[in-house]
Formats: sequence, C-alpha cells, structure tokens
Amino acid sequence: MSAKASRILAYCLASLVLLTPALFFLAENGKINAFSTYLLALLMIPALVLPDLRKHLAGQATAWWATAGLLVYLGISATWAATDRPAAYLGYGLLILAFMGGCVISTRRFAPFQRYLLVTIAGCATLSALLSIYLHFALPEYQPLPEPRLFGFGRLENPAIAAMSYGFAVTVTGFLLLQSRDPGSRIIAIACLSALLTAVVLTGTRSVWPAIGVSLGIGMALQFRQRGFWIFAGTVALVGLVGAMALGWEELTRRALSFRPEIWSEFIRRTLDANVLFGMGSGTDSHWVHPELTFQHPHSIFVSAFYFGGMIGLVMLFALYAACVRGIWCSEISGARQLAAMALAYGFMIGIFDGDNVVTKVNHLWWVLWLPVSWCLCLDDSRSIRTSGDHPAG
Repeated sequence: MSAKASRILAYCLASLVLLTPALFFLAENGKINAFSTYLLALLMIPALVLPDLRKHLAGQATAWWATAGLLVYLGISATWAATDRPAAYLGYGLLILAFMGGCVISTRRFAPFQRYLLVTIAGCATLSALLSIYLHFALPEYQPLPEPRLFGFGRLENPAIAAMSYGFAVTVTGFLLLQSRDPGSRIIAIACLSALLTAVVLTGTRSVWPAIGVSLGIGMALQFRQRGFWIFAGTVALVGLVGAMALGWEELTRRALSFRPEIWSEFIRRTLDANVLFGMGSGTDSHWVHPELTFQHPHSIFVSAFYFGGMIGLVMLFALYAACVRGIWCSEISGARQLAAMALAYGFMIGIFDGDNVVTKVNHLWWVLWLPVSWCLCLDDSRSIRTSGDHPAG
C-alpha cells in the first residue's frame, strides 16, 4: 500500500511542478498559477513522511541548508519591517521550498522528468512569446506603455519581466538544442529560439543579453571542453553582437544604465542609515520616487538582499550561490550538470541588474534563482560517492 501511495503521490507532485511554469507563461490570472503551488505544498507534507520519497531529497546538504537558511531569515525579517503581514513571507518561503522539493523528488524519481520540464518551459514560453508578438503588432491598445516595447502576454506584466522570463526559456531551449541528436528536434528548437529571441529584442531590455551570452557560453564550453575558453568567449561576443545589432546603437545609449547606479545608491543608503546588519525587513516599502520616474524595487537581487536582509541577508545569498557552484563542481559530468551551470549563470547575471526580494509567490524570480538552485540540488556529489567507499571509482 505504501509503494502504491508513493507512486501516486510522486505523479501528483511531478504534474504540479510541470503545471507551475506552464501556467506562469500562459495564464492571465496569477491566482491560478499560485493555486498549483499551494497544492504542491500540501502534497509535500505526506511526501516527507514516506521514506521512499524523502530519500530523494538527500544529497547536496550544504545547498539545502543555505536555501532554507536564506528563506527562513528573509521570512523572519518581516517581523521588524513596516508591514501588516509579517507571516506572509514565511509562507512564501514554504511555497518555494515545496516547489524545490517537488522538483528534486520528481527529477530523481522519474528519469525523463527533467526533459519533460524543459520541454514544457520551452514550449509554453514560445507560445507565450508568439502571442506577445502578435498582440504587440496587431493590437496597439494592448500596449499600455508610451514606449514601443513589447508588453508580455499573461503574467509577464512589463518588458523587463518578459525579457527575463523569455531569456530563461532561451537558456533552456539552448540546452535542449545542444543535447539534441535528432534533426527534427533541432529544427523545432531553432524555431523556438527564433521566436523567443524576437520577443526579447522587442522588449528593448538590454540587461538580459549579457545573461543569455554567459549562459549559452558556459553551455557551449561544457559541451566542447577541449576548447572551452575560446568557445565561451566567442559565444559571449557573438550574442553581445547580435543583441547590439538587434537593439541598435541609439537604443543601447539612449537610456544609459536606466538609473541603475542611482537606484542602487538610494537603497544602499537607506540600509546603511537604518540597519546595516539586519536590513529593513521583508515587506518594507521599496518605492523610490525619482524626479523623472518612480521605481518600485532595488533592481538587483543582491541590492534587494542587502536592503531587506542587511549584511546577513547578502552574505547568505552569496553563500547559497557558493554552495550551488560547489555542487556543480563536485558533480559528475552530465547533461544535468551542464543545465544547472547554465541556469545558475543566467540567474546570477540577471540578478546583478534586476530583481526584487527573492522571497515571493511564484513569479519570474523563481526562474532567475529558485529553479536553477533546484537543478543544482538534483545533482549527485560524485566526489563524495567516490570517497565514501560504498561505490568504487571507475
């Protein structure tokens, strides 16, 4: 009975993990997307009780502790913030942990699951990109911004969020293209990349291009390891050139750094003046009214970690990245390792230039940080295995 219950529960967890990114890209109503994560969190309770499911969470203990520590700390920080919902952020952290746990269990329980997840992300993101492109040109009234920048379909509420989300799908689709050996699959992947990159260009967002370049460069370098450095450098340069040509020199220089130095300086100053060690706390108002524009958040997950969590929060975020990099470094050479490295690099580069508090209900930041970290947690520590004595090397 226990084996049957575990199998049914594992299928339910896998289905909800697949549903979460699909609804993000295709559902207009964010509550629908969030509902799937609520169910996932509820199902993770019995999953933690059943030993044959719980065992799949073993491994990468350092990364798990770093993840839980950051989520709990930023959740607790809401208690000293000026917010009327201090418990909400702990709830968001539990949703994130449940999603990550479901992803890890599904990946380790079902051999083809990770590929199903990648195909789901690439397919749904491509469909969303095509709908966004159609609405951008066919229905000008759908565009609420004064600038002619693509306003994403569904929950991709503004050009920056659309660019970050489609850019993540570019990373996923690029990985699928690198791994594909079938000509038909390669043609489909190239077609998806074309649609996604077109949507990214139309958003007019520039910060996403370095992230795409570094991510694809790492993927290419790991694919062709003998000339890895030169292939990485060439890929980054090529993607940068494509981005520059697509956006045009005038667009590249017109908005300069889009007030990034001023935004970062403002939120760093607020933290230094108030509480440099513990920060302002999750839920604190993060609006800044500039003489020209109003900015709603610090525009960097690293500045956000410092603003909401102080020096402790920033150090814990870097510790999480360090734990993930260690996990990738220690894992065996495989496609899963390549994917984790590409996704983590993409999220890190994006996080430098954009992002808000990373403790939130499902949104684009889940693809920037939490899903890449989940893929790092799925890796096995091959060095630990080789030195444990249970499994001989070779």
